[in-house]
Amino acid sequence: MIMSLPVLTKVKILNMAAPPLATPGPGSPDFDVRGAIVALEGLNSDKVELMAEYLTDELAKNEKFCIKTFSGPVVPKRSKEDLEYPDYELRGPFEYFLETIGKWHKVSRQMCKFITTKPGKNSSPAGSADDAVAAEPSPPGSDKKVGNNGSNHAEPDIDTPVSPRTMVPTTARPAVPPTKASVPIAIVPRYQLTTVDVAAVSMAITDSYSPNDHWRWLASLWRGCVGPDVTIVLRGPGEGADGSGENWDSLATGVEVRLHPDRTVVVRMGKSGEIDEKALRRVAFEVEEYLRR
Repeated sequence: MIMSLPVLTKVKILNMAAPPLATPGPGSPDFDVRGAIVALEGLNSDKVELMAEYLTDELAKNEKFCIKTFSGPVVPKRSKEDLEYPDYELRGPFEYFLETIGKWHKVSRQMCKFITTKPGKNSSPAGSADDAVAAEPSPPGSDKKVGNNGSNHAEPDIDTPVSPRTMVPTTARPAVPPTKASVPIAIVPRYQLTTVDVAAVSMAITDSYSPNDHWRWLASLWRGCVGPDVTIVLRGPGEGADGSGENWDSLATGVEVRLHPDRTVVVRMGKSGEIDEKALRRVAFEVEEYLRR
């Protein structure tokens, strides 16, 4: 029931709570430039990472774009059933959810600064203090991953589906913007939609709230954060709402482009749960064309 809301409805609800960065009002200084934030959402972290890497590489081929990837919340890589039984330890999922959103407020300010600053102006090396996101120390023995700039950063253990220890230093792709770059593009894997989905499933409903009201209430807590200009949602097999027509029964990947007016692209993975090359190319093409306008 928690996941029964159609994905486009969820995106619209989040857009009401956290709209994209607005144009400065009368009397306020204009932005140096107005770039864009592209959010990649989905429960399957491996597929989101695949899409993020492909999209980043394709957009970087356009010499007008300066691409930077901001790290998103870490959520379980397993099935929806596993999300319903987190290890609460000393704190419940709601407290973790609030702490995660609190950290996202800092990331939100950094993204706003990035997409409104002309590439190359006051630039700092990737992984500098200006780009770092507050993170708790990683426990001994935690896995390491190599960032895009070649530096190692830790992927902390996950205590619950939405852990406060989810922010790691952001990395820039490329570290030095091309000389002709004029439009900053922020890529944000697993941002608002994924965080709310996981939190809503992991929290037991013990009051009179319906599952839909429960989800909407959690979404409203994103107020104060900047929303994405484009949202790409990856839907795995069986993740659609029953009877809504969202379940994709084909073996191939389906791509639904709703950039006008919803600023959303929905990728429905086939029964195999894979994203084919054709779908990757279609998403990259549609997003690039939209951003160029």
